Amino acid sequence: MSSWWSIDLFVIGDCDRLEEFDDALPSLFHEVVEVDRQPCGAVVAHVLQNYGGEAAIVAAIRQYPDLIFSGTMTHGSAQLGDAFWGFSATQGEAQWASFSLPEEDFLTRPKVERWASRIDAKIARLTHDREFCADRLEQLEAADQGRIKSETEEDGVLVRTEEEVRAILKKLMSKRR
Repeated sequence: MSSWWSIDLFVIGDCDRLEEFDDALPSLFHEVVEVDRQPCGAVVAHVLQNYGGEAAIVAAIRQYPDLIFSGTMTHGSAQLGDAFWGFSATQGEAQWASFSLPEEDFLTRPKVERWASRIDAKIARLTHDREFCADRLEQLEAADQGRIKSETEEDGVLVRTEEEVRAILKKLMSKRR
């Protein structure tokens, strides 16, 4: 029999340590459902833990005492009116608080519409971020190949090798003297 815990984490701290934490998530929890992370700033993650949800969170907090944690933990079989837990942690020490899920169905039409709108906004942001990453990967690929792209009036893009660009710059610098 399983006893799954759904855990939402928000973690902030030093960029290098956040990257280490992000990389370690699969070893800290049984399943990593989603992770959202900018290159620097915060890690937002939705993870699952089969048995021992609180113990897994506390272990992560103790392993990364220099990061600041907050989040929620809900049992997978939670029903309306059941408890869920919130936590925050600094310097490796967690504080927990118990809250109650609403007693009645809280997914009304306006709330579901607002939720769908937030999902649409997230999709738009993720699409923008993905396009940025694709453009940046193209730039890095061009740099790896020793080429620099520059605009021209006739054909749109002129590709020069790094050696050609250095020779042009050297000529320009010698003319300035």
